[in-house]
Amino acid sequence: MRVPDESDWGDWKSDLDQSDAHRVFSGKTVQEVRHEFAMHPIERADNLRFMPPVPFQYYICAFKDFLLSSDSKGHADAASSYLRLLEDKLTNDPAIVMAVMPSLLPSVDSIAERQAFYEADEDIYGSFSEIRDRLHRAYRIRLSGKT
Repeated sequence: MRVPDESDWGDWKSDLDQSDAHRVFSGKTVQEVRHEFAMHPIERADNLRFMPPVPFQYYICAFKDFLLSSDSKGHADAASSYLRLLEDKLTNDPAIVMAVMPSLLPSVDSIAERQAFYEADEDIYGSFSEIRDRLHRAYRIRLSGKT
């Protein structure tokens, strides 16, 4: 996938959330933004939430790559934010995420299996396995065309 260009960002200047996402991500490669998910995971998940389709589909891979790396040990906020972002997108904006879900589902499974690696206490973050199960269910429903 190529780095999204200005035409992929659309009218980002008219929306404060998109403007912030554009400021942080625009013109950067997956490798250049990966550290952003370690430093500000909740904020970067929110940036992704408000991105147009092409930038979202590109930069969600940076989030995924960070979480699958050894650098993500102890990053409970990042792991939780990623799973909840995908769940939100499948529920509220499925068109933007369905195209990339096949490449994201293995990361969902890995994160759910490694909740302790992220030091994500279930009393605080909930069960990653339960979130994974909801994500898989929502994905299957979207694939079947039922809503």
